[in-house]
Amino acid sequence: QYIYSYRDSGEELFVHLYIGSEAELTVRKQQMKITQRTNYPWDGEVDLTISTEGETAFTIALRQPGWCHDATVSVNGEEIDTASSTTKGYTKIRRTWQDGDRIRLTLKMPVERIRANPRVRENSGKVALQRGPVIFCLEEVDNGENLRDIRLSPETELSSHFEEQLLGGVSVITGTAWRSDPADIDDRLYTSSEFKKKPVTVKAVPYFAWSNRQPGEMLVWIREG
Repeated sequence: QYIYSYRDSGEELFVHLYIGSEAELTVRKQQMKITQRTNYPWDGEVDLTISTEGETAFTIALRQPGWCHDATVSVNGEEIDTASSTTKGYTKIRRTWQDGDRIRLTLKMPVERIRANPRVRENSGKVALQRGPVIFCLEEVDNGENLRDIRLSPETELSSHFEEQLLGGVSVITGTAWRSDPADIDDRLYTSSEFKKKPVTVKAVPYFAWSNRQPGEMLVWIREG
C-alpha cells in the first residue's frame, strides 16, 4: 500500500512511489500485474508494464512529486496531455488496458538552488542544492576545510553525473565556486582590506550519504553571491 493502492469505488490504481517492483492485484474481478522498472532517484525515467488476462477498463493514477516542475507521460509511445489529466498531484489515465501496455513517466531533474524564507536568519543569503528528490551537501573530504568560506555565484552553472564507485553509487553535483585565496591570508584577526578570491571546483554529494568516509566538515547551506 506504500507503493501501490487500488480504490474499488473509482476503479483507480494509484502509483504512489517510484521503486523497481512488481505487484499483483484484482481489478474489476480480473487478475493483473503491474511491473515497474526505474533507476529513480538518480534519473527520472519510470517504465510501467501492465500484464492482464483480458481487456480491462480502469484508471491508473501516477503521482507527480511536488519537487518536479516538468513531467511527461506516454502510453505505448503516445504522449498524453498531463495538464488536463492531473488533479491533486496525480496524473490519471483512463482507458481500456490490454496485456503488454506500457507507460513511460519522465520526471525532469535539473540541478536547482533552494532558498529558505528570509525569516530563517541562519540561511539568509544562502542556497542548498537539490536534484530530483535529493538534497546535496559539501564535505571536507571533497572540498577542503573551512567550507563556510565557499561562495556560489548565481550565474554558476552546476552539473550532475553518476559516480558508480562512490558511496555505493550516487549522483554528485559539481561546479565552480569562489573561496578566499590562502596566499592572501596572514595571522591578523581583522583587516580593512578585501581578501583575494580564487575559483575552485566544488563537489556535492547526497545529504543522506554524508559522514561515510573520513571525518570532516559538512555544509548544506552555501553562501551565494
